[in-house]
Amino acid sequence: MKQCFKKLFTSLWFKVVGAFILTLLFLSLALFNIVDEITSVAFNQYLVGRGDYIEDIVPTLLPNQHHFADAPPIPELPKIPDRPISPPITIHGPGGEIIVETAKEHREAIAEREIIVNNFVQALIPTDAETVSLLFLQKVRRGVQKAIFATMILAIIVGTVLVRQITRPLSKLREATQTLAQGDLSVRVPVKSRDEVGRVAESFNQMAADLEQQEQVRRQMVADVAHELRTPLTVMNSNLEAMLDGLIQPNAAELDELHGETQRLIRMIEDLRLLSLADAGRLRICKENVDVFDIIDMVISRMTPLAHAQGIKLPAPMRAMSLIINGDVDKLQQAIGNLVDNGIRHTPAGGKVLVTAVQEKKLVHISVTDTGSGIPPEELPHLFDRFWRSDKSRSRHSGGSGLGLSIVQQIVDLHDGSVTAVSLDGMGATFTMTLPLAD
Repeated sequence: MKQCFKKLFTSLWFKVVGAFILTLLFLSLALFNIVDEITSVAFNQYLVGRGDYIEDIVPTLLPNQHHFADAPPIPELPKIPDRPISPPITIHGPGGEIIVETAKEHREAIAEREIIVNNFVQALIPTDAETVSLLFLQKVRRGVQKAIFATMILAIIVGTVLVRQITRPLSKLREATQTLAQGDLSVRVPVKSRDEVGRVAESFNQMAADLEQQEQVRRQMVADVAHELRTPLTVMNSNLEAMLDGLIQPNAAELDELHGETQRLIRMIEDLRLLSLADAGRLRICKENVDVFDIIDMVISRMTPLAHAQGIKLPAPMRAMSLIINGDVDKLQQAIGNLVDNGIRHTPAGGKVLVTAVQEKKLVHISVTDTGSGIPPEELPHLFDRFWRSDKSRSRHSGGSGLGLSIVQQIVDLHDGSVTAVSLDGMGATFTMTLPLAD
């Protein structure tokens, strides 16, 4: 029982309905006192004026009568109708008979004052205005009390309906939250209104959808990482076992292949570390003013041996003017280097990878164009996804980790820029980084 009362007192229904009742009760009591005071003063003024009016009007209604037996009878006066706010009136004839009487039930409660005309009691009027006022105010107060009681009942009904409309979607939201906490990320709540509760439901649905998508990405990434790690480890393990069994000799070629696989693992682990820092918002950059062409020259100088080894041309861009940006030199070198490496790996021998930089208003566009086989249109939206598996012409068996373009996007985002890809199938691809110029 104690728990039930505790649950009731802490419920939203009790708080809302209680607030309604307390507010209405306060307003009703204030209104009751104001109405009572105004009514009391006004009614007392009315009684005084009414009494004076009766004293003046009654003698004019009655003829002069004398104390004789043969006096003609008093003509009957028309009945005075009862009125809710009129004081009781009694008019007597010369013999004491009642000619007119109103509100007989008040006779015993109200004192009367005689009106004497020519030595005869002609009329009785109430002399106790306070008693008449009290009776009238009692009726008014009872009416106001009934109105207050009806208002309280209405407040309870309206509050209950309102709370039900609020708590019903909140209850569904609570159930959905519990389901979500248990691991079911597909749960959604119906949105039936456009008010604050409806917007909360929409936010919950959006949150659940984002969590579901992130969970799918996480699972896919774990599977992709496992796959990418398995391939070099399998090659390394097979070669080492063959060497141990004496099937192959640990010559320079075999050792060089093992070294290449270990380097691929190191690059992949470093890329994963960088992406994890970016996802957590802990990837720090050290910005400084630098010429874009200086960064491009450093990248081309580093990548030229790789390009020439595969028979690919990698010319240096022509400097028309200095393009100063505010950025992290090392991170921008990594981003441009990833784009150049991507172009080299997917350009056949005899092809060319071209790096350019042009200014457009307060922006600089850094483009890397290759003469490879191009990218199918349906794959363009997924190029910057982690471990996205493209067609065979752009597979990762040529040394890529599958994370290079994702890293490019993260670095560009940290510099308040954007990166896009344009390609015609069979005609190469162009990747463009757009960065703001320094102020």
